Amino acid sequence: MDSLVIKNLEQGTIRTIDQVLDNKKPSLAAYAQILHGSFPAGKMKIATNIQRWIFQINVKMGLKKPMTAESIRFASQVILEDYSYLTPDDIVLWLTNVAKGNYTDIYGSALDGPTLLKTLKKYVNNRIDTAAARSLRRHDNIQHQEKDVERVSNKR
Repeated sequence: MDSLVIKNLEQGTIRTIDQVLDNKKPSLAAYAQILHGSFPAGKMKIATNIQRWIFQINVKMGLKKPMTAESIRFASQVILEDYSYLTPDDIVLWLTNVAKGNYTDIYGSALDGPTLLKTLKKYVNNRIDTAAARSLRRHDNIQHQEKDVERVSNKR
């Protein structure tokens, strides 16, 4: 999992929430379960990966005041506790968007845990909106297809 996520993070291969949703990858909680047989046991490995990704974003952004190690650990714990339904691709896209300044203007400045987690909340809200819009489009397409099909019950 880690090498693929790092590759996606470095190459920017995940660019949209639609791509994340289309990938249908397991959640962070599922990866923890798969890696170590249970969520609590795998949580440490996943947390370490998230910490590494957050650290890399801090370095890439060239912040004057990057997050402290303790702040990075805290953020990774919150992510696993409150957002374990997200996928590694979600984390990659979110962190890429943070680095691009899509959620807040933090370039050259400081980044702390609460600010980072606020950006995650914005990402999750965008993800929910995107998923809802996709679901509505599918529903509309099904209704449109049903209108095109003559109902057998109407022939009687």
